[in-house]
Amino acid sequence: MVDLANLTLRSLCGECITRGFKCGNDDIDTWLWKHALKKHDIFKSRVTTFHESDSMEVIGFYALCVVLEPEKDLVDAFDVRGMGRGGVFPALHLAYLAVREEHQGQGLGRIMMADVLDLFCDMAERASVEVMTLVPLNSEVAAFYTRRKFVAFGKGRALLIDARRAIAERDRAEAA
Repeated sequence: MVDLANLTLRSLCGECITRGFKCGNDDIDTWLWKHALKKHDIFKSRVTTFHESDSMEVIGFYALCVVLEPEKDLVDAFDVRGMGRGGVFPALHLAYLAVREEHQGQGLGRIMMADVLDLFCDMAERASVEVMTLVPLNSEVAAFYTRRKFVAFGKGRALLIDARRAIAERDRAEAA
């Protein structure tokens, strides 16, 4: 059982122990073990790791990056017409959010997602990033995000949340 009161957040670094991390998805595990630190170091994505207390062992992580989404794919879910340039629209993209298997179902994912939404709200308020996107792995994961007010967009399984909805969700959670 993870002690949620003693979580430590860190920016991914060489001292973080990632090798034993297994979330149940081989692609995500392999990305963390083999690619995350390099992508983080060259600013292709920013990886935040979660640890129990002072341990360097990663028990959860998320990876964020900025992407250009096709404006035509977003317009049904969020009216971005005229906000982008050249037919694309900048968005914060949640590439990965994963919890180590033995810690799943204990609330760590909810805490991590709250941190992601706080970062997105800050970016929206400070730099006018108006949309956050993600692609869920399966219908169970999609349900996790739709409960957090994400909506479908485009032709695939992609989901988004706009800044106004995210800020309202954050403010509602803080008031509770």
